[in-house]
Amino acid sequence: MIPHSLRPNHAIILTILLLLLPPSNTWDISPKLQNGVYEIRTQHSKSNSGHHWPQVHIAHYAIDPYTNYTAVKDHSRIPKLKNLTSECTTGDATSLDHQNILLARAMLENWCEGFGPKPKAVLLSVYNGMAWYMCNWRVRYKHPFHPQYCSRKEVVNASDFLDLGCGEDKMGYQELRYWHKRYGRAKAGTCICDDIGLDHVESTELDA
Repeated sequence: MIPHSLRPNHAIILTILLLLLPPSNTWDISPKLQNGVYEIRTQHSKSNSGHHWPQVHIAHYAIDPYTNYTAVKDHSRIPKLKNLTSECTTGDATSLDHQNILLARAMLENWCEGFGPKPKAVLLSVYNGMAWYMCNWRVRYKHPFHPQYCSRKEVVNASDFLDLGCGEDKMGYQELRYWHKRYGRAKAGTCICDDIGLDHVESTELDA
């Protein structure tokens, strides 16, 4: 059962929008973001002249990382290793704070158990500057067996996969290309979802 307090906080949406709005086709994780889970969606409006322009919708959820929520129906699908790829962040300062990244992961797991990502959504779970995220880079699904969702089991599986491929508490992401999504971990001051920003959404939206 999901606590009543988990309704999105719309009072800070404008501030968050200014912090997250990508200048090109990436999402920047601002150090000013409050703890919680952010659901970020892009969609396109069309004027009478036929011009398309992007709109960004953001909801912020205050999620408790210390209590495990359980979905009424478990719709996890753990992929086979042969269908996964990983990308590890290289360079300096790629290590993440162990305790804070665990709490960020726990919040994303809880959000996934209690909610479902809307179409075209990016999920960003932030705790003290450490972040777990999920990206969807397919804006429309043509098949009912490819719904947009996330789950605790999938997040845990992604964490284990990244620990094995990149090192424990290291930045990187797991890509499930045929499911059109990725799970990753990062921190404030870095960019995520580099190929599903506004430019990419516009091209796939018009081609869908």
